Amino acid sequence: MKKAIIILLFSCFLSSCVVQGDNSINKSEGESMGNKGESIENKTTYKEGIYTNKNWDVIEFPIEQDCIQDKETAIIAAEIFLLIERLQDEAQNLSFRPTEVFYDTEDMIWIVSFSPFQNGMLIPGDSYNIALRKNNAEVLKMWVE
Repeated sequence: MKKAIIILLFSCFLSSCVVQGDNSINKSEGESMGNKGESIENKTTYKEGIYTNKNWDVIEFPIEQDCIQDKETAIIAAEIFLLIERLQDEAQNLSFRPTEVFYDTEDMIWIVSFSPFQNGMLIPGDSYNIALRKNNAEVLKMWVE
């Protein structure tokens, strides 16, 4: 189930990556930091250079369904963006778990909060938070409070 939701998120992301014009990579400019043009893992080609179609301000999102349709998907997306797995510390039995999911009905934003737990007990202190747009999974804000 978790894998299916991750695939859905990435398919939403990939569907949003429709660009017009020249989307080639100019290999003559910029320096490679390694493995230019080599295949990695699942036959995905890695390239490096200067991207020529830099219309970063133009948002093209042709998908008709919301990327984050429910609280479960919001939690999984938040875990990915906040790199929650990297915060875990098995040596100290420290983990971060979702403790609150809030949906802003006016702005259509999911806000997910993660708190630290040690030995299964909530540790008072800072929580990691993220705000995600429902329709395109855009990360609007990440903060600690």
